[in-house]
Amino acid sequence: MNQVSQQLNTSTKTIGQDVVLDIVHVDDGRLINPVEVSKVLGVAVHTLAVWRCNKRYNLPYVKIGSRCMYRESDVLAFIDSRTEGK
Repeated sequence: MNQVSQQLNTSTKTIGQDVVLDIVHVDDGRLINPVEVSKVLGVAVHTLAVWRCNKRYNLPYVKIGSRCMYRESDVLAFIDSRTEGK
């Protein structure tokens, strides 16, 4: 088993009542896919693709081959940065 596969494991996490995330754990945080991110943010998966393409918002993502994943910490930081009336 190589070093990368040794660092990965998966789990699930519930956010709110209806959102269950399939999470990939890596040493630098948890990676979640665009479907789960779209549920958390309340936007369409296509909207996330447009944001990535146009660099509309500073929502970092990780490319793994053709897959796009988001660090859970980056999604939470994005939500925090968009919070009004702090």
